[in-house]
Amino acid sequence: MTLEQLEHDNYKVSIRLLDPLDLVENVSFENTKGQSFTKNIGDAFFYIINHLTYHRGQLMLALKDTGVAPIALDFIHDRK
Repeated sequence: MTLEQLEHDNYKVSIRLLDPLDLVENVSFENTKGQSFTKNIGDAFFYIINHLTYHRGQLMLALKDTGVAPIALDFIHDRK
């Protein structure tokens, strides 16, 4: 399986998982510090996506610091 096919399959599964959800429904949870929160599902997904972006940046910086050229990880990018 190519990375492009894996990306496509992952996208399809992600959409299928989100489809039945009511994104304005509230969920309650605790963070790693034991603090309680109530947020809607849409906000929780936005946080997850944004947090992943943070870690992608960390990864690219670590690669650059070791002399490895960072690669494009964006969902939409030029594939030429």
